[in-house]
Amino acid sequence: MTTGTDTPVMSGPPHTVIEIDGRPPTGLADCLGDRTLTLVRNGLAHRIHGTGTDHPGGVRFQQKDLGPDGKDVRVWTITHPGDDVLLARHCPPSGPPTTGPEPHSRSRS
Repeated sequence: MTTGTDTPVMSGPPHTVIEIDGRPPTGLADCLGDRTLTLVRNGLAHRIHGTGTDHPGGVRFQQKDLGPDGKDVRVWTITHPGDDVLLARHCPPSGPPTTGPEPHSRSRS
């Protein structure tokens, strides 16, 4: 598997979340708060850092630049369609709204 942290990311197609802070994901709650995610699509891995917040369709993940200014890079929607798989889709910044900072309210699935 190749890691490409600065390679372009296609909008729309899902990426599989294979690690959250270096561990396999166990549910959407793992994506809440400040996290580093490893995403895979077509054998290419992307490591992204940012902040996940709860929203009705899953988790809205605001990817941040790893530089000193930490500016916003892109927004992802993370869902749990089943079978212990988390999927991340790049979405427009106006994408899914957040519901507020209640990361402890989502149970592990």
